[in-house]
Amino acid sequence: MKNILSHLFRFIGVVLIQVLLIDQMSLSVYVRPAFYIYFLLCLPVSFPRWIELLVGFGVGMTMDSFSNTLGLHAFCCVLLSYLRPFLIQLFVNEEDRKAGMTPSLSLFGWNTYLKFSSILVVVHHCVLFCLESFSFFGFGQTIIRIMLSSVVCFLLILIFEVVKKNNP
Repeated sequence: MKNILSHLFRFIGVVLIQVLLIDQMSLSVYVRPAFYIYFLLCLPVSFPRWIELLVGFGVGMTMDSFSNTLGLHAFCCVLLSYLRPFLIQLFVNEEDRKAGMTPSLSLFGWNTYLKFSSILVVVHHCVLFCLESFSFFGFGQTIIRIMLSSVVCFLLILIFEVVKKNNP
């Protein structure tokens, strides 16, 4: 029960940060980080696959309800939730994948966590912005948006991970 409550508070916190801070700041036309995916990155490895996909759908639908995008974030979050276990298997040894382990900088180490999170962040932003533009018109601008938003989102995730690592 304590574990479920901690995930619920983390979800509420990440959504509030996204909706009340990040979405309200006008960083640039090209920078719109999707920080809410940090919640999906931090889910325990031991979650059953179907629960992970449902959680991804729930997170995406929550963000869709705040941004009026009709399933765009839901699709991207379900894709991220689908790819996440494959990347964990790719980067983390089986004996290191303990029950209840949550991917983090302190558990994975810098090299593994950077690869794991950066791939998921870039894939999510790539799918999100390509579906959002839904054309090849302005393809250069879409690529710039993907790169800049991914970098900013990745830096925000790293800041949170470093703070979390230094304050156990």
